[in-house]
Amino acid sequence: SPSHDMVGKVGIGNAGVPAPSPINLNVSGIVRAHSFMIFSDENLKTAFDTIINPLDKVIQLKTYSYKYITTTPNEADSISVNHTKADNPYNFDTSYTHYGFKAQEVSTVLPDLIKIDPSGKYSMNYSEMIPILVKAIQVLEHRIKELENEIH
Repeated sequence: SPSHDMVGKVGIGNAGVPAPSPINLNVSGIVRAHSFMIFSDENLKTAFDTIINPLDKVIQLKTYSYKYITTTPNEADSISVNHTKADNPYNFDTSYTHYGFKAQEVSTVLPDLIKIDPSGKYSMNYSEMIPILVKAIQVLEHRIKELENEIH
């Protein structure tokens, strides 16, 4: 029988939900959906503020291409890319190159986007990066217009 704090939590594939955990759904593998909707109603929010220095934040972030490992980090000192699916406890798709960030690095710039589970694994809320990127683009557009006005 699950503990009270685990009621309503689901793990799919090889993914369990560590206890205690803020995670309600943990999926191991690819999730496909027509759409993911996130509450954004202004009536559900408070303490609105402008995003401060978005361009400075974005410039500090390093982007990477990478492949997922096929073994748990606690295993052998040398991690080979020649492991089989059976060696892949997180069920990562290791067949292609992925693109993104290192959550540990992002946590120093945008700590609110990062969560650490009870086992010490970092996760990043990529969707919350979108408003920061949009604001950074708006700042750049404003700077471009100012420079164009100086030229004319």
